[in-house]
Amino acid sequence: MHTDGGFDAFYVRRFEQVVRAVLALTDSREEAFDIAQEAFVRAWQRWQSFATDEQGLYFTLRVATNIANSRLRRLIRLRHLLPRLASTPVDARDPAANIEGRDEVQRLLASLPRQQRRIVVMCDGLDLTPNDVAEVLRISPSTVRVHLSRAHRRMRATVHQRD
Repeated sequence: MHTDGGFDAFYVRRFEQVVRAVLALTDSREEAFDIAQEAFVRAWQRWQSFATDEQGLYFTLRVATNIANSRLRRLIRLRHLLPRLASTPVDARDPAANIEGRDEVQRLLASLPRQQRRIVVMCDGLDLTPNDVAEVLRISPSTVRVHLSRAHRRMRATVHQRD
């Protein structure tokens, strides 16, 4: 089982990685922290079931991704519901679409489809292997490699178009 300091050590080592991964999905550091905290609580509840820290990390990333996606779906539903409930239109901007003032990397990530963005963040940002990412996302490693290749190609094309 875990011989490297337990859950507390795991939390200290991995928290910032999970926050960075969620940040790519939410564009809000505060929300990324909240989601990461919630994911780590769930990992702590199941900590004894993980044979390795990597299993704990994969579980935590999967939970954090699911939470971020659920929050996004709720926001989308709310954005569509509010104008019907209010007498005047609601000016609810999509933070992912409003990327002015962000650095080039954030603009490039935001231009990717959600699945490609997740894979780029995990592979390039967190240095996880395609096999690791496949386990986190519950897809095949070859699917991860295809998405990663397409994302890199798309980012290169976007950079060349701006030049």
